[in-house]
Amino acid sequence: MEKRTLLRIGLAAVLLLLGSATPAWCTPVVGASIVVDPDPGTPPPGEYWYSLAVPEPNGITFNLGDKIYFYGMSGVTGAFANTGQVIADAELGAAFANDVSFTASTATFEFAFPASCTTCPTSDTFPNDQGAPYGTLVIDPPAGSTLGTIDWAIIQGGVTTFSGTVEGPVAPTPEPTSLLLLGTGLLGFGARKFKLWCRSPRACS
Repeated sequence: MEKRTLLRIGLAAVLLLLGSATPAWCTPVVGASIVVDPDPGTPPPGEYWYSLAVPEPNGITFNLGDKIYFYGMSGVTGAFANTGQVIADAELGAAFANDVSFTASTATFEFAFPASCTTCPTSDTFPNDQGAPYGTLVIDPPAGSTLGTIDWAIIQGGVTTFSGTVEGPVAPTPEPTSLLLLGTGLLGFGARKFKLWCRSPRACS
């Protein structure tokens, strides 16, 4: 069989395969997402509020050990799940307020219940929120930081199932004067090093 005939058969097979495949890149992806909580009002200075939005029709189920994780931040000195503002806070807080940890750049809210609770469920399903997200996860207070873009991830069974970005506390942007002083300092340091190197007549000849 000629090479040209084989090539035509192969091309036809590829086109048939592509025609029968589902165009996944055209299918809108839905699922849980984190959004800045517009309710119940404006966060106090130094706090950032987040809520769990669930557009997925079947909701999202969390099991013990699953996490909502924020990272790429700066200056974080506290984090907690709010349980006292509205009903949605109480629902999210009951699931994520019992195991919260943070560093200067991360905040982790883990699905857990008090160890003393022997009748607590091992999982919880958050149904479709119908435009009223569950809230509020609080990162507080990001001292010395500015508003910027941070990352979040939902980790289920040790695997990241959903992720994205949201506004949050990041390292402050250096002012132009600070950058100028830094540049001047580096130039001065370089000149001093050059002088020390040039003390040897051979080095500078």
